[in-house]
Amino acid sequence: MAIEAEDIDFVSTKLNEVEGWCLHDAALLTVALMESQTRLGFDSTILEIGVYKGKYLSVLYNRARRTSQRVLGIDTFQYSSHDDVNSTFTRLFGSIDYLSLVTCDSSRLVPARLMEMLGGRRASFISVDGDHAASGVRADLILSSQVLGEGGIIAVDDLLNPRAIGVSEGFYRFFIERREQSLRPFAYCANKMFLAKAPHDETYKKAIEALLGEMPNLPMVEEFNRQLQVGRHIVEQELLGSKVLIF
Repeated sequence: MAIEAEDIDFVSTKLNEVEGWCLHDAALLTVALMESQTRLGFDSTILEIGVYKGKYLSVLYNRARRTSQRVLGIDTFQYSSHDDVNSTFTRLFGSIDYLSLVTCDSSRLVPARLMEMLGGRRASFISVDGDHAASGVRADLILSSQVLGEGGIIAVDDLLNPRAIGVSEGFYRFFIERREQSLRPFAYCANKMFLAKAPHDETYKKAIEALLGEMPNLPMVEEFNRQLQVGRHIVEQELLGSKVLIF
């Protein structure tokens, strides 16, 4: 599951031109997982709830446009401009043919309406980065789980971030209050938790393990291996009944 040179170049150069927050390791693991989805035939539409200036969305779009995947970004745009994001993406990519931005509050959406916005296709990759209050995170995770496709992945931003403590509460409430059994956390990297339904969570963990062997000189892999030398328990820990790889 090697990461393509174009993605590495984008993350190390153009990503820095987009305002917002997205650590490079999380961006690289994201595109590696999207590549794995393509190989497995799971690539479909892409969704982000909470666009802000489009930093993480640009990572998703850079990968998705090469496989003709449609990308939908939803935001209230109260802290950023819809037009500014379109302008940034046009400058970075030359066109926004595969991009749709919608100004709305995700808490007002029902699955059927969101499916319409996705063109009738379930999403293969969803970024949850909208309302950081516990109730908002829980609601966005419920909505995302209802439109997630076969082999789909959900990336939850700011989990365990001490400056966004409501995210962790909302995340755990989603799993515990609803007795969520299908989605499982399988990797945590640079502020993002990645989820997938069983048995695909194990498939993606194996793909990540393959990445460790294929790209040993990638800084995030080097650090993972340094921690692995201390003990497997450092880089793989149990959460909500699942083994999670930690970068």
